[in-house]
Amino acid sequence: MKTFVLADISNQHLSPAAVEYLNRPGHGGHSGTEGLFSDVGKGPDGRQHIWIELGGNSLPTCTPMRYGWLVYAHDEYGGDDADEVPEELKRVIAWAKERGADWIKFDRDGAEYEELPTWDW
Repeated sequence: MKTFVLADISNQHLSPAAVEYLNRPGHGGHSGTEGLFSDVGKGPDGRQHIWIELGGNSLPTCTPMRYGWLVYAHDEYGGDDADEVPEELKRVIAWAKERGADWIKFDRDGAEYEELPTWDW
């Protein structure tokens, strides 16, 4: 059985552009119908999240939480808007992946890391 690693990262490491991107319908513009993305649903707060099909199991690639987001740490930026993924978000994902993370929990109370830039928003 595979163990998944979750990186706990402060929202302060998200640029305003990354926050706007994560808050877009479908989180990154994915409609939920192309490629692996199979469904778009609404979370308890009414924000949308996208799902990815993996061997018949659906996993959220970005799920809004009350004070942040749960993001699948992958570097495959597919879809029509792949070039719109903010560089700052790509850097945080790459940083987390280098440390063995499979998922990132962005949270207002998450850990801050000196290696990553921060923003006040």
